[in-house]
Amino acid sequence: LGSVQRTAIIATPASCLAALCTWHRLAMPGSEGPVGQRVVRLARRTMWCSLALMVVMALGSDRAARIGLLVYTVVLLMGTALFGDAGLALRRLARCWALFGPLVFEYKVLTWWARYASLSDDQRMMAYRRLHEKYAPLVFQLLAEQGGVFVKIGQLLSLLPEGVLPDIFTNELKKLQNAVPPRSAQEVRRLISDSLGRPVEEVFSEFDDVPIGSASIGQVHRARIAGDDREVVVKVQYPEVTKTIELD
Repeated sequence: LGSVQRTAIIATPASCLAALCTWHRLAMPGSEGPVGQRVVRLARRTMWCSLALMVVMALGSDRAARIGLLVYTVVLLMGTALFGDAGLALRRLARCWALFGPLVFEYKVLTWWARYASLSDDQRMMAYRRLHEKYAPLVFQLLAEQGGVFVKIGQLLSLLPEGVLPDIFTNELKKLQNAVPPRSAQEVRRLISDSLGRPVEEVFSEFDDVPIGSASIGQVHRARIAGDDREVVVKVQYPEVTKTIELD
């Protein structure tokens, strides 16, 4: 092989990885459908074929191919850890600890300080109230953003008898019963189009972008079917639910 061909083979996996990352971030309409999957499969096959050629080159004492294989191996392992299922579980766990670690620490320190400094009941109540007001909205935001099992846990916690949790926390968690933040209309339309393989406008003559309700695993919209004008309810399940529930 000439130097140009060798360079092209070594550079191809990087080009394919960049193309896959870009394709994923663009989230083009229909990218999850058959055509989009063909594009992804083509990029992956090209990448693996070029890596196989690099192995052959490395066995033939090609130093550049050996270095390239080492670099690609490290990149692929890191990518799997960061963006694969294991990486997703770790990221979700890290987000929880990033909030609940400081939360537990501050409450423990306040409990110790209240005893050590002999704070009055009013001082202690005011100090705890400040912590409640600080962390209750953050806990609600975390549970809502994590979705799935986390929302269910928040809903169950909001139903605990009075006095088990501070009222500020209970009132925030009650929002998860009927006020889970919905996904954007653009994302919902993309999910429906990907699922049906057709634009929303071709399937429905009317589609209300404002959901009737939203919950831990999806949201519901009013619509009318194109052609016969029947009024229907469209249930949209969030695509990551199946994966995240198992991981959580």
